[in-house]
Amino acid sequence: MPFRNFLYSGERLFPIEKNDSERAFRAWINNGTSVDRVVSVSRDSSFNDQAYLFEFGFLDKKQFFKTKSESFYKDIQIKPNSGFNSFFEKIDSLDLINYTNQDSFNIAIDHQPFSIYVIEVKVNNKYNQFSFRTHFPNNRMKDGNKYEEIERLLFQEFKYNFYMK
Repeated sequence: MPFRNFLYSGERLFPIEKNDSERAFRAWINNGTSVDRVVSVSRDSSFNDQAYLFEFGFLDKKQFFKTKSESFYKDIQIKPNSGFNSFFEKIDSLDLINYTNQDSFNIAIDHQPFSIYVIEVKVNNKYNQFSFRTHFPNNRMKDGNKYEEIERLLFQEFKYNFYMK
């Protein structure tokens, strides 16, 4: 997967295409900070509904005369704010199985940070993976922008901390 921080953790997340879940959603999130995130939500007949947030990267630890960078890894069992049924209904309504990679992205000249998302979705035996970028923090999300709708959904459903290096 595309994020540099992931190589330093001992865990490996295989593409959801390879798991046995009937339904699955995974978002690989890099908001331009030193910590990357993966939100993974799945539903299957054996393990029912599951959701996890993985965070990995580096955090600076301030000491008296210097700053020390330490590797960081967390995996947390989470639940969508609206519940699993509603979350999967929202995923279905976005029709993510038919999305493609973002065609273009205008990088701001004023060095505004941006986020990179890689989305994986699996419904029964259909699988799709695509990527897109958004400006971060994005205070002016536009309705109708399909990629910003995914970002908005992630912000609404899953609360996670933003660690700045």
